[in-house]
Amino acid sequence: MPFLVTDAPLELKNAVQAVEDRADECYKLLRLLMRPANQARWALLTAMALQLETWQQNHGANSPLHKIRLVNLDRCTCGFRFISVHGKPESRLADKYTWHGSLVLEANHALQVTEQYMHFLDLDIFPMWHKAQEQVDVQTNGRVRFYIPRDSPRQRQVRL
Repeated sequence: MPFLVTDAPLELKNAVQAVEDRADECYKLLRLLMRPANQARWALLTAMALQLETWQQNHGANSPLHKIRLVNLDRCTCGFRFISVHGKPESRLADKYTWHGSLVLEANHALQVTEQYMHFLDLDIFPMWHKAQEQVDVQTNGRVRFYIPRDSPRQRQVRL
């Protein structure tokens, strides 16, 4: 049975908090953080630019899909915050950057993780839960499921 935060039993609140805490620690998956911050920022920015270039070539400049990708990549900027807060300090030795092998993989992985994290937050899942405007239930497998009541105006809400 789904509950609002104001009516939820303590074990449900703890389960939701555990999921939120696990999501907030997604930065720990990023191998890119093991590199000097200046190199890591360059790599993440390069991965974003290459992804945009690919989308533009495949779907056309200013096409609806290209514009959507621009908006979604804008939301991935938390990767730069992860680098600043949790990464290594900058290095004066890292002044020439080369887009190659493991750096490519690490930057693309960081981009995927940050995009998933931002979708998680951007959907207003946790903010709406904390404001008692969205219900949640714990599944048998330990996952939490958020609900928007069918008669809610949020069912028809359009996010830009």
